[in-house]
Amino acid sequence: MNPVKYILLALILVINLPTLSVNSSSGKPAEAIKPLLKKAKKGDANAQFKVGIMYHEGEGVEQNYQKALKWLELAAEQKYAEAQFKLGQIHRKGRGVPRDYKQALEWYKLAANQGHPKAQFNLGVMYDQEQGLPHNIVGAHKWYSLAGEQGLRLATRNRDLLAKHMTPEQINKSKQLIKEWKKSQGK
Repeated sequence: MNPVKYILLALILVINLPTLSVNSSSGKPAEAIKPLLKKAKKGDANAQFKVGIMYHEGEGVEQNYQKALKWLELAAEQKYAEAQFKLGQIHRKGRGVPRDYKQALEWYKLAANQGHPKAQFNLGVMYDQEQGLPHNIVGAHKWYSLAGEQGLRLATRNRDLLAKHMTPEQINKSKQLIKEWKKSQGK
């Protein structure tokens, strides 16, 4: 196996670890979710996200993918990037829903456009590995670069490995796309 595939495999494993651990300090599952549910029902995006994670992972409550999606989507609709990222993971892996790269791509884009480095990285992987869209080395380089700028070292490594297989024109195109993206984001 070539080094790029080892790195990609390691990245996939790291990126797909649970994004948050929510445990009950009291040890009583029903009690752990009550205060969060109260906040979530009032529209608190952070609480909605945490409740969604609890249901998705079965942490402190019985695992329930339908309830997880409901709460995660409510948080994501409020532009909560971590919820958008988690929904991208769920759809990409098919955890509790049929695998749907198109949905994953949409959720990742929403989070990535808010500067979420793991979502940016995962977009790079999807473009690089043809997951739900045609191979796009320039797009992959762009998203790896943006994630790397935020300190995601694995993204920087992937970008550098990818660049070895790119023409100067492709690298310049990626740099131009990054510049345009930053301008559109007010950065």
